[in-house]
Amino acid sequence: MRLILSLILVLGFGSTVRAEDTIIEACHTAVAFLLNLEKYKLEVSNVQSFPELSPPRVNFRIGGSADMVSCQFTSNSDLFGITQLCYSGSCLPKDGQTFEEIKVLMKRAGY
Repeated sequence: MRLILSLILVLGFGSTVRAEDTIIEACHTAVAFLLNLEKYKLEVSNVQSFPELSPPRVNFRIGGSADMVSCQFTSNSDLFGITQLCYSGSCLPKDGQTFEEIKVLMKRAGY
């Protein structure tokens, strides 16, 4: 019985961590597409992720700057479906060309 309870706790906690890590990774990818940078060159800090909220969302700062990023998604698993991307206090228009291009690139990247 203790073994089963331990497995449930470990597996449940692991899935939450994975969802959080993955949604952060999805937002990181979207910002890299926006800034046309390789993802590994884009440093993030002060990460706050909320995969359990509706809609799931992530906020973080880029590098040591004051530029804040915010992403919202339709889901916290598999194909996230980005619904909003804000950078440095401005959100991309949902019907704008740049946001549409980022959505296509995100789908191609598996997000």
